[in-house]
Amino acid sequence: MKKTKVLGAFLVVLFVSCSCSAQSDSKEDLIIGEWKAYKKELRGGKVETIDGGKEYKADDHMGFKADGIVENIRFELSFPYRVEGKFLYINREKFLIEELTEKRLIIVQHSDEMPEDPLAFRSYYNKVINED
Repeated sequence: MKKTKVLGAFLVVLFVSCSCSAQSDSKEDLIIGEWKAYKKELRGGKVETIDGGKEYKADDHMGFKADGIVENIRFELSFPYRVEGKFLYINREKFLIEELTEKRLIIVQHSDEMPEDPLAFRSYYNKVINED
């Protein structure tokens, strides 16, 4: 009876640790691929405007690779990136990941000194699906 309880407890611990490991890897796996921005706004929801009152155009186009490199496809630049918990680090920039699914990514610029900065941008991305 005692061996059964010990074995049961061991299996529960093993299952929980595997589940946690799979969850921590899931964001890293989900972010890999090509993402194209479709909307950019300030944290409070206001769409930012540039000189002349024109609405800011969300034209970011990024490709995240499994080797920890993200490419800005539009400008042909590459930077290191990493995902740590709910944060995405690109080069020296820090972003809060608000949503990450197989098809959608929402990130907000983040500063530890001012985490609720009303001038921080929130960017919305759709995953680019290549149909070959």
